[in-house]
Amino acid sequence: GFNVSRLWPETLVVVCSPAYLRAHPISAPRDLMGCTLLHVDDTRMWDEWFADNGLTLSSSNAQMTLEDRHFQLSSTINGLGVSLFASWAVQDELRKGELIDPFGRQFETSFAYHLVIPRGRRSSRHVEMFSNWLLDAAQKGPSA
Repeated sequence: GFNVSRLWPETLVVVCSPAYLRAHPISAPRDLMGCTLLHVDDTRMWDEWFADNGLTLSSSNAQMTLEDRHFQLSSTINGLGVSLFASWAVQDELRKGELIDPFGRQFETSFAYHLVIPRGRRSSRHVEMFSNWLLDAAQKGPSA
């Protein structure tokens, strides 16, 4: 019952605090199996990340489920574990040195942003204007 338009894919980055990295050296994906993995909701992002790196996330991996992304970010900065974040969401923290990307790269993912509009009823002029603007911006890419 919806019209769904894929806007852009999500790229993720693995991050931790400098102190966490000193205490838990990370140089290869396998090293994360000995780290506390921080996440919100469920482990789908971590499951995909591990699978894409030829590994399986074990239920014995230390994990912490946090209430929301703000708690996850502050917990990561405060050295409680390692997180996966949308690369755009942690650029300031990486630039300031509050977080470190131990792999020095972003990871492609199946996660993406979508525009979802109910089918079968006419959208308001404002919804149409916003939708057109958003679709245009997504088509132009991140520099738009």
